[in-house]
Amino acid sequence: MSYSTKLSGVVLAGGLGRRIGAPKASLSFQGATLVERAVSILDEFCAEVLVVSRPEVPLPELQVPIIMDEPGPPSALRGLATGLGSASFSETVVLACDLPFATKLVSRIVTSETPVGNEWAVVGVDQKGVLQPLCARYARLAALAVARELLASSRLKLKGVLDSLEVRTVLAEDNELVNLNSLADLEAAQQLN
Repeated sequence: MSYSTKLSGVVLAGGLGRRIGAPKASLSFQGATLVERAVSILDEFCAEVLVVSRPEVPLPELQVPIIMDEPGPPSALRGLATGLGSASFSETVVLACDLPFATKLVSRIVTSETPVGNEWAVVGVDQKGVLQPLCARYARLAALAVARELLASSRLKLKGVLDSLEVRTVLAEDNELVNLNSLADLEAAQQLN
């Protein structure tokens, strides 16, 4: 890790992949499972990497801790809260396992200046201006507090976390935010580098 601030990395790997027909984390993609790829991306930048998943998601053997989602209705927000709550360092990089081309974007997110204060996020954004809160760096305690407040009030949209933080965006290039949600997405992505 060459970045000067110690970072925690959290891979979200709890999706059951109903539209793709199998849990995304265990899907093979260009020689590795999606969860292995995500762990490898974050390992390049983070002093620790954690994987957040669910008991019903089969994972390959990983050399990093696996944390099970906190109890409650499954959602990406719950996975985010679980990861932020388990991380050790004050800044946490979060990456969904279904974003296999995010390496260079994560690098730019990691090295981007953060907003002033203690309640911020640095978030990847696609060419259409859509924010991707699962490819982001967070001030851990602030984001965790917001996520837990949203969960307590049964508001499960990830966007709610960003609505409560000072957000700096980092523009994705090319295929960096290609998201694998269907078999068609997977087949198309296999042709990309």
